[in-house]
Amino acid sequence: MQLNHPKLEKELNHSFFSKFNFLIILIFSFTTVKAQFCIKGTLFISSTSTVACLESSFILEPNAAFTNNGTIQNKSVTSVLGNTAPLGGSGSLVFSGTAAQTIDGNNYSIDCNVTINNSNNLAIATSALGSAPVTSNDLNLLGVLTFTSGDIVTGDNRVVFKAGSSYTGAADANHINGWCKKIGNTSFVFPVGTGAKLRSTGISAPSSASDAFECKYYYTNPNPTYDVTLKDATLNNVSLCEYWMLNRTVGSSSATVTLSWDNVYSCGVTAPADLRVARWDGAKWADHGNATWTGNATEGTLNSSAAITSFSPFALASVGTANPLPVELIAFDAICEDGNVNMYWSTASEHNNADFTIERSIDGVNWENIVTTPGAGNSTQLLNYNWMDSEPIRGTRYYQLKQTDFDGIFTYSDMVYIQDCTTAENSLTILPNPASEYIQLSLNYGEILNFQVFDSRGQIVAEKSFEEQTAFYDLAISTFQPGVYFVHVSTNSGSLIEKFVKIL
Repeated sequence: MQLNHPKLEKELNHSFFSKFNFLIILIFSFTTVKAQFCIKGTLFISSTSTVACLESSFILEPNAAFTNNGTIQNKSVTSVLGNTAPLGGSGSLVFSGTAAQTIDGNNYSIDCNVTINNSNNLAIATSALGSAPVTSNDLNLLGVLTFTSGDIVTGDNRVVFKAGSSYTGAADANHINGWCKKIGNTSFVFPVGTGAKLRSTGISAPSSASDAFECKYYYTNPNPTYDVTLKDATLNNVSLCEYWMLNRTVGSSSATVTLSWDNVYSCGVTAPADLRVARWDGAKWADHGNATWTGNATEGTLNSSAAITSFSPFALASVGTANPLPVELIAFDAICEDGNVNMYWSTASEHNNADFTIERSIDGVNWENIVTTPGAGNSTQLLNYNWMDSEPIRGTRYYQLKQTDFDGIFTYSDMVYIQDCTTAENSLTILPNPASEYIQLSLNYGEILNFQVFDSRGQIVAEKSFEEQTAFYDLAISTFQPGVYFVHVSTNSGSLIEKFVKIL
């Protein structure tokens, strides 16, 4: 059967079924198909044809053969491609619904071009069409995938770019949120990300056209699954913010790996030249170098120094301290001040940080929440916080700091304690506290005979004796590393110990 009216516009409000052995559509357009569009036989759409609007559902049954050389504006909430033969042709299948759309099938193929133009996204369903148990429902593409608006959300499935396929238009608002796979012997950049941010990574050209690589981006801490404390000696630190799972699933080709960074999502890049491509080799994070990099501290890319032979989790790492990369708490301490307990803490960077909670205990076992204060969300700057506990509890008090992410994941600081904060007859005061350049040691009466400054490991980092005794002394601390220090002062009436926090 052949429909060949040169210009026909029509609205179909009932189910459209192609049961013919061969149906050629040469009409100018179908304005709307407001019902189930189901192909059971063979359907051919010419290059001059446009199916302007498919609504309700779009179904290709197992024995269907569909060639699309025109343009299909698919607004269907559900598309089911159960056909064993690829949906072929040189035309374009456009997912342009106004509500979230779903595509289902059983490892199906679309060989014509595909466009994603739906700000509410296209999701790949885990199919019930294949034999149980169904482990994947991959969307296989041969033409050009164009991102205009919205993401493809894969779940445990994959968008597979077959040899010869490509994509265009990937951006923060338009990319693959989930797994992406590439088959072939050409270089490829995986357009993966969080759904809010494109965080692509790439490979150089494999040696075989049948080789396959797959990639997924994780906006989460790789630790402790992939322990960031286990690393090559050349690496100072590994990102606690993000990583990519990059696997070679078919073949044995080596490839140079390209990672990208974004200053917020990567949690603090200030020296791109110090960045390194790091790979979890099963026992530690291996240093794969930085052959070249592009961009600046805000965003950019870097390439591994050589082709990599094995594949697994990849992350950004740094050979120096200039790139913090994690959410970094550099100090938490509690200090007696005028009978109250003042708590200070500082972060060098924050990633996905919702809030801090201070917890208090009188025995170090049973804890109560006493205050929650907002975090900065994402930050790459030094931030200082403080809160005073003025509740008159006598005796020793224990404190710990709980940091909670927006996704509910939380971590604790080390526990600190304070003895009774009642004012002593003689006391040592350290101001300012925290401090970065200098501190002043002062007694409320008496004279300093000598003092020693210890770091948190008990190592002496400064000491001085006085021939002419004094009640105060200014100590330069700019060369000290950030952290907690203890000052032991000998006076003409005894010894005093007090602590201070050095910040950047």
